[in-house]
Amino acid sequence: MAISQAQISTSTDTFNDWVTKTNQIAANLSSSIVTANSSTGLTTGNAYVNGVFSANTLAIVSDIRGGTVSSPATLNISQAFVSNNIVLQLGGAASYVTATANQIVDSYSLSTYRTSKYVLQVNSASGYQSTEIMMMHDGTNAYITEYATLASAGTIAVFSANISGGNINLLITPTPSVSTVSFQRIAIAV
Repeated sequence: MAISQAQISTSTDTFNDWVTKTNQIAANLSSSIVTANSSTGLTTGNAYVNGVFSANTLAIVSDIRGGTVSSPATLNISQAFVSNNIVLQLGGAASYVTATANQIVDSYSLSTYRTSKYVLQVNSASGYQSTEIMMMHDGTNAYITEYATLASAGTIAVFSANISGGNINLLITPTPSVSTVSFQRIAIAV
């Protein structure tokens, strides 16, 4: 259902007319397609969404950001691109204050993804390390291979994987006591 206009005439419409048209707009916004421009589906100017925004297809021409134009804020997008059961997660980060073995870098449910590929960067006062990892599971066992490793001052982190509590975990054993790991993950659904 579409409402082409929701104009109220103060000289002829009653308060009940105003309430009815307002309720129609609210119902359409919550359960129907809202088209900003019926011929092209385009909008110009500013739009504001408070809460959850969803779309079957969202095309960004220039950029997407949070905050205001004069003071942009960091926009946290956990799953930026989903297509054909492949999810590109823009990234994550973790900080470690001990050199304890097998600390979790990233974790996800076994029932969600079967295969994932990581690009990781480890930073510490001792140096830097970058690496790529492929990780997969069969529901019982975790499999991992690491390749394309670069290190500025020797290996400062060793990666492994395990399955625990219905999740597959990417683990790190850092050499320095203080380090941070930044990563990007591409995952393929089960």
